[in-house]
Formats: sequence, C-alpha cells, structure tokens
Amino acid sequence: MRTIKIVFISLVLSVCTFAQTQAPATENKKRVSLDRSLEPSISEEISSLFENVVAVQRKAKVKSGKFIFAPYLSFDFSDSPQTMYAANLNLGYAAGEFWEIYFNYVPAYVNNERSISKKVRQLPAYPDGTVPFLYVEKAKNSYGIEVNWIPVYGKDSWGPYGIVRSDTFLNIGFSRINYEVHNAYKTKLALGKTFFISDYWNLRLQAGGSFMETFNQEKKEVIVIGLLEGGFVYYF
Repeated sequence: MRTIKIVFISLVLSVCTFAQTQAPATENKKRVSLDRSLEPSISEEISSLFENVVAVQRKAKVKSGKFIFAPYLSFDFSDSPQTMYAANLNLGYAAGEFWEIYFNYVPAYVNNERSISKKVRQLPAYPDGTVPFLYVEKAKNSYGIEVNWIPVYGKDSWGPYGIVRSDTFLNIGFSRINYEVHNAYKTKLALGKTFFISDYWNLRLQAGGSFMETFNQEKKEVIVIGLLEGGFVYYF
C-alpha cells in the first residue's frame, strides 16, 4: 500500500512539473511573435516598414548675412507694339535663410518693334489725315526693389547620376520706369529656382507676370506682360 502511495505522489508531481514547464513556453511564444506586416517585400513598392520614415536633408548653402550680386536678362511677352529686353543688375542682402532683398537697376532697355506693328505702320493714312497707329514711348531705364521669399529647398536629378541642389522662391518687385518723356511704374510677381552649381556662380531661372504703365501718344495705359528671366547669382 505504501508503495502505491509513493508511485501516485510521484506521478502527480511529474504532471505538475510538466504543466509548469509548458505554460511559460506557450506564453513566451506569444510574446516573441513578429508583426509580419512589417516584413520587407521583394517588389518595387515601398514597404510599410518605411511609410512613416521622414528624412530632411541639409541646405546646400547658408545664405543668411551674405551679400548677393544677381545679374539676369529679362524677356517680355505681351500684345504691346514693342518687345522690351532688359539687363537687370541686382545687388542684394540675405536677411535670413528665407528672405533676400535686392536693389534692382536696369541701365538700358532694348526696344524692338513687333512685326504686326510694322505692318500697321505701312498702312495709308485715314481720309481725315490721321494715321492708323499710335506712337509708343520707349523705355530708357528703371530702378526699384525686389524681394525673394524662399520657402522650399531640395535637390533635382539631372540625368541618371547627376544631382543639383536648388531653392524655390517667390519674387515680388516694384520699380520705376523712365521713358523718353514720362515716368511710370511696374510691378512684378514671379516664381523661380536657384540651382547651386558651384561655390561661387549659381544659375537662376524665373517666370511670371507684370503690370506695367505705358504711354501711347500722351495717354497712360496699364498692360499685362509675361516675363521669362534667367541669369546668375553670386553670394559673398
């Protein structure tokens, strides 16, 4: 009888020991299980593992506190009787990483009469002696201020291996134009990019529009012109 009790007690202890050793194993198995949805997949799509990863790169150039020289050429597109080409000389200062202030000066304008204006000029005079065209004063020079707001910076891919860092800016300008007889004003709004090619000279392109006052035989008119501008930028 004593032998049977000893065998029974040994059997109970063995069952309890087995249960205790198996329970933690099951619990640990649940604890170390992986979230398979984060496993990178072999495909061209970005895995969900990187969906919330954000990388902000450094700026290509620290501009704050630097003086700037930015010469550029300006071409206008409008229905005016003449096209105005201008060589702009901008001297500026970077008041911060996001603001640049310029003094804008155009020493001379190149005024080309459009072909349609030349054809109208060749028409005969009206019976009352008046001519079928108006004389438009030519712009001589101008000066004013321009402000660049630079909220975006990044990089652009040029070909399969070339990367050029750049800034994207909004350009606002106000200037006074001196015509042959009269004076007038011009406002400008443009969007552009600066490409940082080297430590010294950098490329700048911008496009936008302008409201400009003109004079047709003593009569002042406000016209809207499109602008395409390009040049270089030097920070020092």
